[in-house]
Amino acid sequence: MRVNSRINSTVASKRPVKLTLDEALVVRAKGDTKNLSSTVDSLLGRFVAEQQYGQLRIVAKARKCAENWNAVNEDLGSFAEEYSTL
Repeated sequence: MRVNSRINSTVASKRPVKLTLDEALVVRAKGDTKNLSSTVDSLLGRFVAEQQYGQLRIVAKARKCAENWNAVNEDLGSFAEEYSTL
């Protein structure tokens, strides 16, 4: 499972966006960082990467489940075959 490493790329093009943020939180954050845009960009990149990783984990679980079900079906056959009218 590979997460896209370009998300936090420092060479990515930047553009201004409009965000609505809690004013008190912004004031506190500005006291903790010299570059609020960079900090938000970094945190957003991390969030996106975590979401992508979560989706990849879901897909991997689904594939494993399908593999297991196929193995059971191969060993025991399908219970639905008993009821087939074909």
